[in-house]
Amino acid sequence: MKFSSSGKNLCLLGDFNLCLQKIENCRCSQDFSLTFQSCFLLPSIDKPTRIHKNSASLIENIFINNPDQVLNSGNLVTDVSDHFSQICILSSSKDKIQNHKIKKCDFSHLSPERFKNDLAEIDWN
Repeated sequence: MKFSSSGKNLCLLGDFNLCLQKIENCRCSQDFSLTFQSCFLLPSIDKPTRIHKNSASLIENIFINNPDQVLNSGNLVTDVSDHFSQICILSSSKDKIQNHKIKKCDFSHLSPERFKNDLAEIDWN
């Protein structure tokens, strides 16, 4: 499988259960990281994503192939769980605003008196 940074954004996110903070000491974490890097996928989260008692680990992440398009990324810290949620906001070179035809009502010719008369003729029962 080969991925490149050919202008298309690829994001792979999940709870991988391999701590990227242990790359220096853990062969599994090192192999995991190198596998992603060989596919041009780099982690966008660099702070611990799980904090439990006296430990902190970086086991959830968002891997992206265009790190230069990252506007902001990080953890959403809450006390709901010992796992934080991650966010990664990417810029886009494409204008995503599409020209849509907007339909609107023209009330410039509305006669308030005629409107009242029309309402009076409605059988509400």
